[in-house]
Amino acid sequence: MGENPDVCRFCLDENTSEQNPFISPCNCKGSIEHVHIKCLFKWMYDSGGSNSSRGTCGICKHAYVYTIPNFEEAATPFSPFLYAITATPCAGIATLFFGPLIELVSAAALVQLIQGSVLAYTALLTAHSCKNRALYIYYYFKHWSIHVLSLIATFTVINRCADDGMICVYYFLNCCIFYTHRHIDATIRARINRRILRHLIAPSI
Repeated sequence: MGENPDVCRFCLDENTSEQNPFISPCNCKGSIEHVHIKCLFKWMYDSGGSNSSRGTCGICKHAYVYTIPNFEEAATPFSPFLYAITATPCAGIATLFFGPLIELVSAAALVQLIQGSVLAYTALLTAHSCKNRALYIYYYFKHWSIHVLSLIATFTVINRCADDGMICVYYFLNCCIFYTHRHIDATIRARINRRILRHLIAPSI
């Protein structure tokens, strides 16, 4: 006789998928060891009691431990040093060095080099750490604030590119964009995770 296939403790189904795999979230063994992650979340959502009791197995009394497929991290792991020099008051110190450097290169070229490098680094880091890139792009372009700041910064440097004072304004505006992006990034990841959770607890059709 062959071995009995693993079945879900809740729905008694042996079929699994990439988005709904079997997990062993507690210390229970044998025929009640495995459970679909979606079934577990539906059970925790539908059951009464406190949050602590929902997250604890009623049989072995062990807290559930699980990993949700494609769940995003809380935020893109930006470099604290890069963030400090581009999106905090420390960025103002950088403008003090514009004077000597302007003698070698134009202020516009210097600012574009700094901000372009930061933008490329931020985009690559975000793309590398994001698991749901299509959803991330969708939610990113729904945020109007960062695009308004981008347009202001662009028109500022285009219209007053010969004015070193306006170049500094452009630099600070881009610092604001980077600062805003960090908070938007965390918001987008939270929205993606809420969408994943809603899918986990949604009734099967």
